[in-house]
Amino acid sequence: MAPSSVCNSDYHVNVSAWEIGDPIQDETLSSSNLFITSKIELSYHSDATSTIITGHKRKSIFTTPTKLMPRKITAHETQHTFRFPCDSFTSTHGSKTITSMVSDMNIPFLLENIQWRQHVCEPWIVLENRDELLNKILDLALHAIEGFEKASRKEFKLYIHIEKKIILPQQEYEAMANSREDEERAKRIKAAAIPEVIGYQFSSGRLLSRTELLERLSRILKEKNEVVELSSLASLADQVSQTFMRIQKRGRSSLASSVTKAVEYVRVKGSDVESMGRCSICIQEVELRSYVSRLPCSHMFHRDCIGEWLTTSHLCPLCRLSLD
Repeated sequence: MAPSSVCNSDYHVNVSAWEIGDPIQDETLSSSNLFITSKIELSYHSDATSTIITGHKRKSIFTTPTKLMPRKITAHETQHTFRFPCDSFTSTHGSKTITSMVSDMNIPFLLENIQWRQHVCEPWIVLENRDELLNKILDLALHAIEGFEKASRKEFKLYIHIEKKIILPQQEYEAMANSREDEERAKRIKAAAIPEVIGYQFSSGRLLSRTELLERLSRILKEKNEVVELSSLASLADQVSQTFMRIQKRGRSSLASSVTKAVEYVRVKGSDVESMGRCSICIQEVELRSYVSRLPCSHMFHRDCIGEWLTTSHLCPLCRLSLD
């Protein structure tokens, strides 16, 4: 979760774009196409190591970090690839094509405070607004198409990296990094412990007691070199129990759905009464002209009796035919 002071923090949107020379070309193409791959990123950085641009001047910020921290914290990252006929740029519709493409990127932040460079090796320049950025992308697309067409190529590729970099005070950045680290550790612990304990309960056919559950979890985490407090271990045990019950419930629901399709409801005839006599589940007689459930194996039972049976077993009570 972002800290409360993010709105007041320094930030800028870095946009890098460059042509990609691909030696492998599809010679069967009848028309020229431009492929644009975009990477959208939202990241947090510490003011201990960051450099921002104020106006047209660089402003370097250096403080001493209190501990080793990650270079950045990525909060959002997506990638999109677009394919356009080249004439959609060279015609009068080029601006509309770029505007539509950027809209389809679903960028989760405003394109403000923009810095632009047309290659990773070039210096950043400050752009006035979003429209200037769109014009830069269009100019690059036209330049790429012109250059590659001279080489008789049918495929042209551009890469655009749009990253909003939010600069946080070192103390806030460390707090965010530590929180992320705790979240990742919690996910790692759950991934290591929960499936193993649940798998054991299913394979053994019994539900572990609370004491057994805590002991097994503690042993698993010790083997993984993970140390947790007793309260965290208890919380993990609760998650195991809840997950186990959800899986059981889902399994019963799935089973009921599959076996229901295999059951046929029929009205009892005189010959059925003679051959069936009693429902083998409740040992009660079957009445003439009542409705019973007939399984694929032809064995018949009271509807309520077999319905309850099939919530716990997918086998015929008499011949053990599997219904799933």
